[in-house]
Amino acid sequence: MMLILKEIHQIGALVDLGIYPLAVIIALWGKPCRILATAIKLSTGVDGSGDILLSYDEEGLTKQATISYSKITQGSNISEFQGELGRIEIQGISQLKHIELVLNDGTREVISLPFESDFMKYEIKNFISLTKNLNLAIQTKSQLFSQELLEVIQDVRQQLGIVYPSDVES
Repeated sequence: MMLILKEIHQIGALVDLGIYPLAVIIALWGKPCRILATAIKLSTGVDGSGDILLSYDEEGLTKQATISYSKITQGSNISEFQGELGRIEIQGISQLKHIELVLNDGTREVISLPFESDFMKYEIKNFISLTKNLNLAIQTKSQLFSQELLEVIQDVRQQLGIVYPSDVES
Protein backbone atom coordinates (compact mmCIF):
# COMPACT_ATOMS: atom_id res chain seq x y z
CA MET A 1 0.00 0.00 0.00
CA MET A 2 2.75 2.49 0.86
CA LEU A 3 4.25 2.18 -2.62
CA ILE A 4 1.28 4.00 -4.11
CA LEU A 5 1.62 6.81 -1.58
CA LYS A 6 4.88 8.15 -3.00
CA GLU A 7 5.04 11.55 -4.67
CA ILE A 8 6.79 10.14 -7.74
CA HIS A 9 3.72 8.00 -8.51
CA GLN A 10 1.62 11.19 -8.41
CA ILE A 11 -1.18 9.61 -6.47
CA GLY A 12 -2.36 9.94 -2.92
CA ALA A 13 -5.51 9.02 -1.07
CA LEU A 14 -7.59 11.78 -2.71
CA VAL A 15 -7.05 10.66 -6.30
CA ASP A 16 -6.99 6.96 -5.41
CA LEU A 17 -10.05 6.72 -3.13
CA GLY A 18 -11.52 10.15 -2.44
CA ILE A 19 -12.38 10.61 -6.09
CA TYR A 20 -15.26 8.10 -5.89
CA PRO A 21 -17.53 9.90 -3.41
CA LEU A 22 -16.38 13.24 -4.83
CA ALA A 23 -17.44 12.19 -8.33
CA VAL A 24 -20.89 11.17 -7.09
CA ILE A 25 -21.44 14.54 -5.40
CA ILE A 26 -20.23 16.48 -8.47
CA ALA A 27 -22.48 14.36 -10.71
CA LEU A 28 -25.51 15.04 -8.48
CA TRP A 29 -24.98 18.64 -7.42
CA GLY A 30 -22.29 20.06 -9.70
CA LYS A 31 -19.32 22.15 -8.65
CA PRO A 32 -19.64 23.58 -5.13
CA CYS A 33 -19.45 27.29 -4.37
CA ARG A 34 -17.04 26.69 -1.45
CA ILE A 35 -14.47 23.98 -0.74
CA LEU A 36 -12.55 23.43 2.49
CA ALA A 37 -10.00 20.62 2.65
CA THR A 38 -7.74 19.17 5.31
CA ALA A 39 -5.46 16.15 5.16
CA ILE A 40 -2.74 14.19 6.79
CA LYS A 41 0.27 14.58 4.56
CA LEU A 42 2.85 11.85 4.64
CA SER A 43 6.61 12.31 4.54
CA THR A 44 6.41 11.26 0.87
CA GLY A 45 4.54 14.49 0.06
CA VAL A 46 1.13 12.98 -0.67
CA ASP A 47 -2.05 12.78 1.37
CA GLY A 48 -2.60 9.60 3.37
CA SER A 49 -6.11 10.66 4.36
CA GLY A 50 -8.29 13.74 4.28
CA ASP A 51 -11.63 15.44 4.60
CA ILE A 52 -13.37 17.75 2.17
CA LEU A 53 -16.30 20.02 3.00
CA LEU A 54 -18.29 21.08 -0.06
CA SER A 55 -20.87 23.86 0.29
CA TYR A 56 -23.70 24.66 -2.10
CA ASP A 57 -26.02 27.66 -2.06
CA GLU A 58 -28.75 27.47 -4.68
CA GLU A 59 -31.96 29.49 -4.70
CA GLY A 60 -32.00 29.86 -0.93
CA LEU A 61 -31.27 26.17 -0.37
CA THR A 62 -28.02 25.35 1.40
CA LYS A 63 -26.49 21.89 1.07
CA GLN A 64 -23.24 20.48 2.39
CA ALA A 65 -21.30 17.35 1.63
CA THR A 66 -18.50 16.00 3.78
CA ILE A 67 -16.16 13.50 2.21
CA SER A 68 -13.66 11.52 4.28
CA TYR A 69 -11.12 9.28 2.59
CA SER A 70 -8.07 7.35 3.73
CA LYS A 71 -5.35 4.96 2.61
CA ILE A 72 -3.88 4.76 6.12
CA THR A 73 -7.00 3.88 8.13
CA GLN A 74 -9.94 1.59 7.52
CA GLY A 75 -13.60 2.58 7.68
CA SER A 76 -16.95 0.97 6.95
CA ASN A 77 -17.09 2.07 3.27
CA ILE A 78 -20.64 3.36 3.71
CA SER A 79 -21.65 6.73 2.31
CA GLU A 80 -24.68 8.61 3.57
CA PHE A 81 -26.98 11.28 2.23
CA GLN A 82 -28.74 12.78 5.23
CA GLY A 83 -31.97 14.76 5.16
CA GLU A 84 -34.68 15.91 7.53
CA LEU A 85 -36.76 12.73 7.13
CA GLY A 86 -33.94 10.18 7.14
CA ARG A 87 -30.89 9.11 5.19
CA ILE A 88 -29.78 7.04 2.23
CA GLU A 89 -26.91 4.64 2.90
CA ILE A 90 -24.73 3.52 -0.01
CA GLN A 91 -22.35 0.62 0.43
CA GLY A 92 -19.34 0.83 -1.87
CA ILE A 93 -19.93 4.25 -3.45
CA SER A 94 -17.71 3.45 -6.45
CA GLN A 95 -19.90 0.47 -7.33
CA LEU A 96 -23.26 1.43 -5.74
CA LYS A 97 -23.38 -2.09 -4.30
CA HIS A 98 -26.28 -1.68 -1.91
CA ILE A 99 -28.49 1.38 -1.45
CA GLU A 100 -30.91 1.61 1.45
CA LEU A 101 -33.37 4.27 2.55
CA VAL A 102 -33.47 4.62 6.35
CA LEU A 103 -36.24 6.84 7.71
CA ASN A 104 -36.07 8.54 11.11
CA ASP A 105 -38.79 6.22 12.45
CA GLY A 106 -36.49 3.22 11.81
CA THR A 107 -38.16 2.05 8.61
CA ARG A 108 -35.61 0.59 6.19
CA GLU A 109 -36.09 -0.10 2.48
CA VAL A 110 -33.57 -1.40 -0.03
CA ILE A 111 -33.83 0.86 -3.09
CA SER A 112 -31.05 -0.63 -5.22
CA LEU A 113 -31.14 -3.44 -7.71
CA PRO A 114 -29.25 -6.64 -6.87
CA PHE A 115 -25.50 -6.11 -7.30
CA GLU A 116 -23.98 -7.74 -10.36
CA SER A 117 -20.42 -9.00 -10.16
CA ASP A 118 -19.76 -7.80 -13.72
CA PHE A 119 -20.83 -4.24 -12.87
CA MET A 120 -18.25 -2.68 -15.19
CA LYS A 121 -20.31 -3.75 -18.21
CA TYR A 122 -22.44 -0.64 -17.75
CA GLU A 123 -19.40 1.63 -17.89
CA ILE A 124 -18.18 -0.14 -21.02
CA LYS A 125 -21.64 0.08 -22.60
CA ASN A 126 -21.79 3.82 -21.84
CA PHE A 127 -18.29 4.39 -23.26
CA ILE A 128 -19.13 2.53 -26.47
CA SER A 129 -22.35 4.50 -26.79
CA LEU A 130 -20.49 7.79 -26.37
CA THR A 131 -17.95 6.91 -29.05
CA LYS A 132 -20.39 5.38 -31.54
CA ASN A 133 -23.36 7.72 -31.35
CA LEU A 134 -21.44 10.99 -31.12
CA ASN A 135 -24.33 12.58 -29.24
CA LEU A 136 -23.04 16.12 -28.73
CA ALA A 137 -25.34 16.88 -25.77
CA ILE A 138 -24.26 13.78 -23.85
CA GLN A 139 -20.59 14.33 -24.69
CA THR A 140 -20.82 17.97 -23.58
CA LYS A 141 -22.43 16.95 -20.29
CA SER A 142 -19.78 14.29 -19.74
CA GLN A 143 -17.00 16.76 -20.53
CA LEU A 144 -18.47 19.36 -18.16
CA PHE A 145 -18.67 16.76 -15.38
CA SER A 146 -15.02 15.78 -15.91
CA GLN A 147 -13.93 19.42 -15.98
CA GLU A 148 -15.79 20.28 -12.76
CA LEU A 149 -14.43 17.19 -11.01
CA LEU A 150 -10.85 18.01 -12.03
CA GLU A 151 -11.27 21.65 -10.94
CA VAL A 152 -12.44 20.54 -7.49
CA ILE A 153 -9.54 18.07 -7.19
CA GLN A 154 -7.10 20.81 -8.21
CA ASP A 155 -8.60 23.20 -5.63
CA VAL A 156 -8.28 20.55 -2.91
CA ARG A 157 -4.70 19.72 -3.90
CA GLN A 158 -3.82 23.42 -3.83
CA GLN A 159 -5.32 23.85 -0.36
CA LEU A 160 -3.42 20.80 0.86
CA GLY A 161 -0.13 21.82 -0.76
CA ILE A 162 0.10 18.62 -2.76
CA VAL A 163 2.45 19.14 -5.69
CA TYR A 164 3.50 16.31 -7.99
CA PRO A 165 6.68 16.32 -10.11
CA SER A 166 4.65 16.78 -13.32
CA ASP A 167 3.10 19.95 -11.85
CA VAL A 168 6.47 21.71 -11.89
CA GLU A 169 7.97 20.19 -15.04
CA SER A 170 7.79 22.32 -18.16
